Amino acid sequence: MDTLGNTYVLEPKEEEKFYPSKVKRIIQEVLEDKFKNETQYDQNTTPIVVEELIKKILKRIRETIKMPRYKLCCQVYAGEIKGQGVKVTSKCLWDTTWDNYASYQYTNEFMYAVGIVFGVYYE
Repeated sequence: MDTLGNTYVLEPKEEEKFYPSKVKRIIQEVLEDKFKNETQYDQNTTPIVVEELIKKILKRIRETIKMPRYKLCCQVYAGEIKGQGVKVTSKCLWDTTWDNYASYQYTNEFMYAVGIVFGVYYE
């Protein structure tokens, strides 16, 4: 039976930090790629599309940005634009030194989509 000890890695390496600008770029690419040709909002397919977008964003981040000691949480909200206002907020308890988030909002004349990725460093 093997026992694993603590690694005592209390902070990420410089090249393995969560940089919101890099993550935001990925969220932007995924959302714009999916919705750039949309001409209407479909409430029946949106839950499925949102779930696929979450998986795609997380996969792309893991493949392109090296952050092995970060747990990632992704949220995507999408809805129809009918003259209403929408505000998305969140609240987290985390270490402000290493933990961070990135978000991107996409809109066209028919719909909106907001993607948020939280990166929480774990030791």
